[in-house]
Amino acid sequence: MLLKRRDEINVEQWDECIEQSSQSTIFAFSWYLDITTEDWWAVIVEEKGKYVWVMPFPIKKKLNYYYIQMPVYCPELGYFSTVASSEQLFSNALQLIQQEVRYCISYIGNQHNNFGNSVFYEDVTIDLNKSWEEIYAQFSKDKKTNYKRAKKYHQNMYSSDDPTALVQLFIKHTIPRIGDVNIKDAETIIPQLIATSIEKGKGELYYTRYEDKEDAAAFFFRHQNKLHYFLNSADEQQRKRNGRMYILSKIMEDNSDKPLTFHFGAYIKENSLDDYSMNVRPYFEGFGVKKITFPALEWNHLPIHINAIHQLKKAIYKILY
Repeated sequence: MLLKRRDEINVEQWDECIEQSSQSTIFAFSWYLDITTEDWWAVIVEEKGKYVWVMPFPIKKKLNYYYIQMPVYCPELGYFSTVASSEQLFSNALQLIQQEVRYCISYIGNQHNNFGNSVFYEDVTIDLNKSWEEIYAQFSKDKKTNYKRAKKYHQNMYSSDDPTALVQLFIKHTIPRIGDVNIKDAETIIPQLIATSIEKGKGELYYTRYEDKEDAAAFFFRHQNKLHYFLNSADEQQRKRNGRMYILSKIMEDNSDKPLTFHFGAYIKENSLDDYSMNVRPYFEGFGVKKITFPALEWNHLPIHINAIHQLKKAIYKILY
């Protein structure tokens, strides 16, 4: 077992391990990490010249200290294994990374990981291996009303490989509502993610139009038996048209009766009561979904004087914002 930096990692071996692992997720492929992180390291176990167990860590550096924080556009990671002893290797991997990285703000594993702790995040899913009528029957009364309204306004939608309109909608209408998202990152990372994933057959981008202008957009990842509702946005002035609802429902309908699980991409900290969680949770629950959990890691082994500075900055931020 070794801790390797990005330039020491064999990407062919890495991507093969991610693809073949029972925990496989699109967010852990080397190309995805290269686009979404400033830097990343990994704990790797090799057998007979092949990577058989890997765990990536997004790395940042400040005040000469490395730290871990989940990137905005990378919601889950964790360990990935093609061998049976995956959980036994985790504790050794954790010790190895903590020797080099003293501070972890947030690290979210995948739903098939066991970190043996009490910190969890939640997502919500729908099984698509049933008829559209059965899926629709699970919708709440409000969701059914919005769906009917969406069908009235949007008789069709179209797929695209051009992310320009999505990025514009996201920056103008979504970032002001969710905050804490760097606009320059959105302008560079989102187009790269969309272009690369579509090229690899892993991404799908859809728009609805109104008066010759895109009024809603949604981007999905498709990997193995999972469909991820990853990015979406809509013109606030046209929200009553429910363009996103139309796209979302149409994708579910088109993929019904297939062995797929639809992931809404909430990634809410369990029992969180912040504004985002309180708004997102009831919205998704209206689709008649089920919850899944993701184990998470947090640690702080920084020196006392560094911690004091950090806590002071957090206190000032809370007062100001």
